[in-house]
Amino acid sequence: MNKNLKNKITLGLGLLTIVFLIFSIVSCQDAANQRKLVDQEKQMRIELEKKASELARLNKDLEQKMNQLQETLNQEISKLKGELEKTTGLKEKLEESLQKTLVPQGEELDSSPE
Repeated sequence: MNKNLKNKITLGLGLLTIVFLIFSIVSCQDAANQRKLVDQEKQMRIELEKKASELARLNKDLEQKMNQLQETLNQEISKLKGELEKTTGLKEKLEESLQKTLVPQGEELDSSPE
């Protein structure tokens, strides 16, 4: 009977060893899967950070270009305002000159029929 009990204990311990071995293998697989997911997440974060920094750089470049264009536009507006003022001044001078020229002729016309 002693030998029979040893065989049962050996068989039970063997089965427990197999069960624990299976649990260990499953646990290692789960750990490997978790590590794989963490690595994928890290890679995705790195890629997103690269894209974010690239977009920030692009945004900065576009803002600089926009500021340059705004400055150029303001300069052109100033030039056009200056040209408009010159043109308005010339127009006024021409109108005065025309009035001076027309008024004496009008006086001559008025005095001729009398």
